[in-house]
Order: sequence, then structure tokens, then C-alpha cells
Amino acid sequence: MEDRIRMGIHRSSDIQGDALCYSYFGVFDGHGGTHAAEFAKEHLMNEIKKQKGFFSKEERKIIQAIRDGFLSVHQKMSKSYGKLIF
Repeated sequence: MEDRIRMGIHRSSDIQGDALCYSYFGVFDGHGGTHAAEFAKEHLMNEIKKQKGFFSKEERKIIQAIRDGFLSVHQKMSKSYGKLIF
């Protein structure tokens, strides 16, 4: 089976003591092959967290960070595996 899953719950606090919490549930269907599903499983959440605005209190910034994280993983996956068809 080519599908992969990843789940997680993150709880911490920032410098001011504000709670930083999120849950993450990913299903990677493998239409791009096993390697694509595994790559996304291993890298997607880390790329999303790296994006400016992910830990913002503004919903639009969080949404943009998630989009940018997906695009970053897509670009890195293409570099790692060559041109993939999605």
C-alpha cells in the first residue's frame, strides 16, 4: 500500500508564556508513488512550522503559512526525486 499517515499534537508556550498548541493529522495517498507519500509524511509539518506566520494569532497568516509549507515541500520533493507527476 502506498498510503502514509502522520498524526501529532504539539503543546508548548512562547517567550511570553502564551500557549502554542496545534493538532496535525495527515493522510498522504501515494498517487505520486510511495516515495512521494513518504517524503510528504516526513517533511510537511516541519516545513509548515518554518513558515512565517504559522504561530500567529491571525487566521489569514496561519492559512498562508500552511499554503507556503505545502509549496515548499512540493519544490523540495521535485528536487529530490526529479520531475514528479501529481
